[in-house]
Parts: sequence; structure tokens; C-alpha cells
Amino acid sequence: MMNNSSEFSGRIAVVTGSSRGIGRETAVRLASAGATVIITSRTLDIAKDVAGTIKREGGQAEAFAVDVSNPVSVDTLAASVIERFGQVDVLINNAGVSPAYARAEKIDEADWDAIIATNLKGTFLCCKRFGKVMIQQGSGCIVNMSSVLARSGQPRLAAYAATKGGIEALTRALAIEWAEHG
Repeated sequence: MMNNSSEFSGRIAVVTGSSRGIGRETAVRLASAGATVIITSRTLDIAKDVAGTIKREGGQAEAFAVDVSNPVSVDTLAASVIERFGQVDVLINNAGVSPAYARAEKIDEADWDAIIATNLKGTFLCCKRFGKVMIQQGSGCIVNMSSVLARSGQPRLAAYAATKGGIEALTRALAIEWAEHG
């Protein structure tokens, strides 16, 4: 059952990749703290399942399908959220993939591109689109999920580690650029 804390009452939180794992748990906890949570997945039925679970527990959630690597899909998500709720207060960039578990010299270029597109480009596209809204509002919070692999690396995960290092660099750059906007 939802705690229904008022810590995030009236806040709209978008959580990418919230159909399972860390993203799902983050969404559930935000809802428990009073936020209306935007559940996203590439598959709408999966997002609806998570949103339904949150609603049955007394929380507020809406489900949307989005491919974070596609700028049109991200723009559609952002426009829908703003049209429906008029604001976005929190963005958790959690969507990520790692379909290639191979030595660097054996990674298929298509796998490399897919990992970069979802993990790094997707984080950038969501920051860019929702960041514009937050700048106009004069407030907002963006959390970009990374990994210890951004700094330590691990065999057979070169593409994944590269995206997480890129996410950390992107986050630092955006923090400096957008700090003046709250």
C-alpha cells in the first residue's frame, strides 16, 4: 500500500525505463511520496501494468510508450505530459540497454549503435526536451542514472561503460549550463 506521504504532492515525475528494476522501484517510491508518476516503456501494455499497480496501491500514475532514442517519440511524450499536467518537476533518466556482452573487438556495430542510442542519446534527448520545460518553469530536477562502470570499466561491457561515462559528462555540463535557471 502506498505511504501517501506529501513530500512530492502536486509534483509530476517522469521516469524513463520504469517498467522494471530500478526504474520501476523509483516510480513506485515517488508515487508513495505523493508524486503523479509518468511510467514509460517502449511497450505501452507494460507501462500500463506498472501504472495500474501504483493506482491499485493508492498512488497516481499515467502510462506512456516512448522510445527515448527517437526525438519524435520524446517530443510526443513531453508534449503529452505538458498538455495533460501543465508541468514537469522531476525527470529520472533510467532507460537503458546492454544487449551486447562481448569483447570489444567482437561487438557488432549495430549493437554498439543501439546501446549508444538508448543510453546516451536517449538521456540527452529527454534532458533537452524536459529541460526546456524546467527552464521555462524556473525549477525542476533531473536525475541521470549512471553506473560504477562509468569509472571502472569491465570486460565485455565496453559500449555500456562508454555510455555511462558519457552520461556523467553530460550531467556535469548540463548542471553548469542550467544552474542559473533553478
